[in-house]
Amino acid sequence: MSVIRAAKWKYVFILVCVVFGVSACDNFELVERGQNAGADRGSSNPPAQETVGTPTFNPVAGTVASGTSVAISTTTAGATLYYTLDGSEPGVNSTEYTSPVALGDGNRTLKAIGVLEGYQDSTVASADYTVGGIDQTLFQEKNGLVVMEAEASQEIVAGATDSLQWNILEQDDAFGGALIQAPDTTEKTDVSADNTRADYKIYFTNPGTYYLFIRGLSTEANRSVYFGLSGAANDTPASFEFTSEADTNWVWENNAETQGVASIQIPAQGEYTFTLWMKSPNLKIDQIILSTNPDYLPGKDPTDPTDPAVAQAPTFDPEGGTLGPGAEVYMASTTPGTSIFYTIDGSDPDAFSTQYNGSPITLELGKTDIRAIAMADGLADSPVASASYTVTATDASREFQEEGGLVVMEGENASLLAAADTRPPFYGEAWKRVDIAGATGGAVIQLPYMTVGVGREDHARGPRADYLINFSTAGTYYLWLRGQKSTNAIGSLYVGIDGELLDIGLLPVNNFFKFRDLGDWKSRWQWDNSEKTQVHAIQIDTPGVYTLNLWMRYNGLVVDKILLSNEAAFIPSDEGPAESPSNGGIPALPAPAMSPEGGVFTGAVEVSLGSTGAADIYYTTDGSLPSSSSTLYTGPFTLNSTATVQAIAIRPGFVDSSVTSARFIAN
Repeated sequence: MSVIRAAKWKYVFILVCVVFGVSACDNFELVERGQNAGADRGSSNPPAQETVGTPTFNPVAGTVASGTSVAISTTTAGATLYYTLDGSEPGVNSTEYTSPVALGDGNRTLKAIGVLEGYQDSTVASADYTVGGIDQTLFQEKNGLVVMEAEASQEIVAGATDSLQWNILEQDDAFGGALIQAPDTTEKTDVSADNTRADYKIYFTNPGTYYLFIRGLSTEANRSVYFGLSGAANDTPASFEFTSEADTNWVWENNAETQGVASIQIPAQGEYTFTLWMKSPNLKIDQIILSTNPDYLPGKDPTDPTDPAVAQAPTFDPEGGTLGPGAEVYMASTTPGTSIFYTIDGSDPDAFSTQYNGSPITLELGKTDIRAIAMADGLADSPVASASYTVTATDASREFQEEGGLVVMEGENASLLAAADTRPPFYGEAWKRVDIAGATGGAVIQLPYMTVGVGREDHARGPRADYLINFSTAGTYYLWLRGQKSTNAIGSLYVGIDGELLDIGLLPVNNFFKFRDLGDWKSRWQWDNSEKTQVHAIQIDTPGVYTLNLWMRYNGLVVDKILLSNEAAFIPSDEGPAESPSNGGIPALPAPAMSPEGGVFTGAVEVSLGSTGAADIYYTTDGSLPSSSSTLYTGPFTLNSTATVQAIAIRPGFVDSSVTSARFIAN
């Protein structure tokens, strides 16, 4: 940028020389050099231009674990940082730094520059990283913390004077169900190197002072253990000793009350071996922590999500699964004051990963794996939580699997509910998904109310429900429906395969599926196979995926369950078999709860609505169907006159809920 400015003034200088002559050039040259043209009158030079502080990286260059992100900073307030990851020189056209940079596995050269108006650009900072090149058998320090189960030592070696060594024991109250215990012997020396040792090989990314915390349990006042680094026992303090509390309980201690705070020095990034040598017989060691934070407070178990000294793992809403376009994911931790960091590339998150700011994460089409961790001052980092999502463009991906000559489908789990023709008499009506008591899945599909029936020749213009079925067995399948009639109309509909009406051998005028008439049908569920007109048999000639179609014939019909069996004598009863396995499919939101649930009131009544998760609720009070264009529910509202309240839950990535409806009558 400074070179560009210099070039611009050089051209101005030349122009002045041409127009005004040499004397003007003399004065202009003084100005260009940062001096006043009247310098001969004694004015002084302005101060030299400051330079932006050279960017620094955390962690510094070297070998780092997979999933590592690098934070970039500068000491110059207000400076903008730009970086590259391919080794090229950074500039204002490079990527602007806004959050820690995810490196990705492999060899990476990170370069950065700082820029601020009125300042010289900073010196380019550069760091070479080898990402993922760490031996996975090593413990890995991340963000200044290493947590190790004592029994997970890479090597346990007997003492120089005997064959005794640390023992790995199973014990229920130990974290991980196991621990190490010093041998029961007096054959030991006061020289650490002569006694049995347990080695823990660790890769440190961040150099510095690490404070030692050990969870232990002693017997008969045998409370001490030697510790050290790279084969050398620590000098000050010379050993780690538990307090008397360890004689009766598991305790976390840092040696502060006995020998002095225990710590080790890590001078540079790399692999080190931390060692525990036996000092007292029978001492039990359960877990070991090294932290750069001297005030670190280990809880019962830094890997235990119920530990109050550990940040609670993030939770996801929704928890995973198949969702529709625009799906959004929220995260939270029940631990106050936590920061949540996450990745969407399957790598483990850390403090250099993307920080969750409270706004939902919008998912792209396809598969996304989110991994998240919660961090808080004074607490151990939470366990890593994860959730997997598949975002599909339509619910048409739901496909039921026929098994053993049988396929069963809940009516409300249609692959598609296609709206009717927008012309009379259909007006764009469609099957509706409705929550209803007594339905096997708690919901059904219901035909809309119309004043006329649908003739065979017009069936394709009417509402349609589609069900994708993968048949592995060819043959003849017999159709059963579990339904209920909500009006006095005839309970009938049209049935087809792959968009074509079934040909069941009757006159076209009678070619439909009809439930038998029952006087109390409106108050009960029934299975029917249309034997009143003609049993519906569907011929599947070759295995494959077919679409079962249900078209409207008369209004008000409710379909709860659909069954196809290749056994002609099969008769379902009660709720029938469980729904067949399916893959794909976008879940529907539960219907909003309403309180009170309607009824007669005097004066005024306050109505409350509720839904689970992050769904928005929309409602109407004039009996019309609610949609995202209706009133958004933000809190209880008051009715002063008779009204029909209808409400729906809507959330990106989900099928809209069924409508909750209630009639309120002013007395």
